[in-house]
Amino acid sequence: MSGRPHIKITESVESLREILKQQKRILAYNKVQMLYLFQSKQVGTVREVSAVLGKSEATIHRWLFQYKKGGLENLLKNRQVFGRPKKFSVEIAASLQQELRDPEGFQSYKEVHLWLWLIKGIASSYRLYIL
Repeated sequence: MSGRPHIKITESVESLREILKQQKRILAYNKVQMLYLFQSKQVGTVREVSAVLGKSEATIHRWLFQYKKGGLENLLKNRQVFGRPKKFSVEIAASLQQELRDPEGFQSYKEVHLWLWLIKGIASSYRLYIL
């Protein structure tokens, strides 16, 4: 699984260097850097690029598959974030922040817990608020 990729990179080394400069997100930068390293022949195998970028070989293979499937546009597309859903929305978090700024606000984590439950209807464990 760590051999040479069987993918034709269509972008030139110079264009990949320019695209690298335009990237604002580190993940997108790493993806373009992977292509740049292969195209400039600085690395030859997935294992080598994995070591240079500090990513797993499986991640590099996934990125190469995305590139093969839809080119640079597909590789750089923002993907859906997986994981556990948030306990409450951004709006509720903002109102909680506002309440925390109030000088006569909460006196304990337990009051925060009760406020979320009584005012916002969010039931959660008390441990959620212990920092």
